[in-house]
Amino acid sequence: MRELWGSPDIWNTKKSYVGIAAKLGVDEETVRNRVKHLRDSGFLLGYRLVPNPDLLGRTFASLRIEFKDRESKQAAIPLLSSVEGVMNIGSTYDKSVLVTLFADQDQDFSKLLIGLGVEAQVAPVPGLGLRPTGFSDDQARLGNNQPPVERR
Repeated sequence: MRELWGSPDIWNTKKSYVGIAAKLGVDEETVRNRVKHLRDSGFLLGYRLVPNPDLLGRTFASLRIEFKDRESKQAAIPLLSSVEGVMNIGSTYDKSVLVTLFADQDQDFSKLLIGLGVEAQVAPVPGLGLRPTGFSDDQARLGNNQPPVERR
C-alpha cells in the first residue's frame, strides 16, 4: 500500500504492478492478487482521476476562505460548488472552507467571491498542490496508439 498511497498530491497512479513488485521483491502476480484482495475486501474505496492543469492552460490552487459566521459559510458552499474548476470543498469545524480548484494563472479570487455575492476573506494555501507528474505529451499519444512527435 505504501507504494500506491501518500497524501492526495503524491499518489502515484501510474506506477505499474511490475514496478511495485520489483520494489517489494515479489512477483507481479503477488502484487495483482494483493491489490485485488484490497479491492474485494472494501479496503480500497476506489480510484480518482485528476486532470493535469497545465494541459488545460490552468494552474492548481488551494484556498482557505474565511467567513464571518457559520451560516454565511453554509450559504456559500453551494455557490462555490458551482464555480467552474472547483474540484473539492472541505468544510472545517470553524467558519472557513478549503477549496481546491483549477484556476487561471492570474485569477483574482477576491473578485471571484464578490461575483458570487459571497462576503469572505480568501487566502492561498501554499504547499498544497499537485506535484508534476512528468507525464509527457508523447506518453499520452502512445497510450492512444499514436506515434510520438519528432522534436528538433
